Amino acid sequence: MSNFDRQENPDEEAPLIAATPTSPPPREISFRSSNQHRRHFSNDDDNNTLQSELSTLMPSTLTPNYNPDMRCHESNPSGSSSAISSKKAFRLAAFLAALSVAVLACVDVVYFVGVTKHESETDVSAFQAERSAAESAKKPKSDKKKKKKKKKHKKDDNEHKGKEDDGDDEESQVDETERDDAQDAMSQDADVTNSELADSSSSGTIKSREVQIPTPEKRCAYVVDTFEEQNQGFDRDFLRGKYKVQSADPNVFYRATALLFWQDFGTGMWGKDQNKSIVLDDLVMLNDAKYEDGTPMSPMSAWTWTTGDQHLSNFGGWMNRAKDVVFSVNDFDEAAIYDFHIDVLRVAVSIASHGFTNGLSLDQVKGSLEAFTYMYVKTCVNYVGNDSALVYELNSKTSSGVLRDFLDDVENKRSKTAQIEKFTERAQDGKRRFSRDDKTRLVDVPAEIDDKIRAAFTSTKYGASMMKMGWKVRGWDDDFFEILDIARRLGSGVGSFGVDRFYVLLKGKDELLHGEMDVDDSHVILDVKYEPTSAVSRTLDEVTSSWYAAMFQSEADRVAQAQVALTSYTDPYVGYIYIDGDSYNVRQRSPYKESLDIDIIKDHRAFDEYIEQIAIITATAHVRGTVSKSPGQFKHNIKLLLAGDRNRSRWSQLVTQIALSYREQVHLDFDCFKDYVKKNYSK
Repeated sequence: MSNFDRQENPDEEAPLIAATPTSPPPREISFRSSNQHRRHFSNDDDNNTLQSELSTLMPSTLTPNYNPDMRCHESNPSGSSSAISSKKAFRLAAFLAALSVAVLACVDVVYFVGVTKHESETDVSAFQAERSAAESAKKPKSDKKKKKKKKKHKKDDNEHKGKEDDGDDEESQVDETERDDAQDAMSQDADVTNSELADSSSSGTIKSREVQIPTPEKRCAYVVDTFEEQNQGFDRDFLRGKYKVQSADPNVFYRATALLFWQDFGTGMWGKDQNKSIVLDDLVMLNDAKYEDGTPMSPMSAWTWTTGDQHLSNFGGWMNRAKDVVFSVNDFDEAAIYDFHIDVLRVAVSIASHGFTNGLSLDQVKGSLEAFTYMYVKTCVNYVGNDSALVYELNSKTSSGVLRDFLDDVENKRSKTAQIEKFTERAQDGKRRFSRDDKTRLVDVPAEIDDKIRAAFTSTKYGASMMKMGWKVRGWDDDFFEILDIARRLGSGVGSFGVDRFYVLLKGKDELLHGEMDVDDSHVILDVKYEPTSAVSRTLDEVTSSWYAAMFQSEADRVAQAQVALTSYTDPYVGYIYIDGDSYNVRQRSPYKESLDIDIIKDHRAFDEYIEQIAIITATAHVRGTVSKSPGQFKHNIKLLLAGDRNRSRWSQLVTQIALSYREQVHLDFDCFKDYVKKNYSK
């Protein structure tokens, strides 16, 4: 049996299609027409749909060997009168028997259909009557709110337009066109959630709850206060450079809004003043969910390891410990054990935003979001009954389309030697040291800091935070590695722009990743990054904060644990150190580190194909990062909550509506931030 063959748990249900490390979870990449036909699972065993009963009414064994062209008494070709009579009698008997059975079957079918229709109409009528009464009571108040909001938005928009100078008119017109498309989508879908809930709940088996989507509105003071809170202590010149980068365009701005997003969806700030805060549990009706034995699901059943900042720019290529150049999640600064929606919604908004930027129509953006939600659920369910998620990755052999071409290029153009040549040079003593220039953006560090970093890289400090066991894991050895040089890295990142960061050059045999057992002059570059207070730490309640404090010694410890949990063949250099009481995350800078330019994907079919692979990566990481154990692993819970087409369809529509609406909110926030930067940091 190979390393990838596994004995399935007989108590677990077999996956829809077994995923293996050499073949990706199946992707049904169907490029939809403008009508956006709905996709269905190929084998939806949680659909709660009964097998047709008509087959039990129809005769299945009627004259099994009967052939209409058969000849009786063929031995007598002339055919006597008695033979002919016998032949006619047989045919008449067979015909009467078939007719009798058919009549009885038709009677049963008509009765069955009539009863079923009557019961269905009774249930639906009762449900709709009850819901109509409830909605009628709310409608006048809701209409008044909508009118007030509409007037408020119109007033805010007019005020904002008056402030803009002529140089921004063309860009504003483009943004307004995109916003009109998104607003049309929200208008068209305004009642879809409630109607879908009514349709899906007609049987009375699911206690549906209404999820209201907040209306995007200007909130400039809130946005500015959040950014100021994040950047306390930085001088004005530094903030001028940082804010210039973050106010480049809405997509770049979105990368800098992790704290805004966590406050909006982690604490319900978005829509709070409208009494429409998004409660993540309600998206999957978690409070009503039960396991197969009737046990209610716990409040954290939808929690797993998440990256916490899952936008499209936080996926990239790198080489793992198995020597594969893979495409996966690569940023863990905001990683947390939390509701999986924090990642799903974050990336869904990013998909919508980049889709419109790349020229996709509203229907095509909706199709991309549907592709994402469909493939996310399908991938999670496919992992039930096997452990393939632990080692599965998208590489040049398991990916397709634009992503496969990208990974092929990275494999062919990148190398460890090229990275060393780019970032280092030979000193007079023959040893390598970092090159300090504009190309590398590396500068000297004060001698005091240099000494403290060197002192932290020992087997009892940094080494104690590293993985201690596993395939190609050896930990830290004071006699094995020698620190050759340390430099400070400047100007990297968007959300983490300006965070203190160092590169550490090690000399040693790097067989941990490359198997170069006989190479004496092998060098490794470590990325040492300060981990400030994260967005999740700023938004957790007191009880959950205490739980986190018991699990993680520091922010850097949380980041290191997240990378181990969310990736396969994890970088063996992952760990952390402390400098003057501040925690710093440590990991290797992969020689194959590369980002894909999303803006080049203009064709909507190619975009869909790429987004489906993003869904596979996201779902695989979430399944891999499960915190709960069997029989309540994350994949089991997703199967119970979303595998049925009815539940998945409702969830997909909610995610799509939230993504389109919040994307509009991001644009309004961006306008506020851009005006703030222009007024306060333009000179």
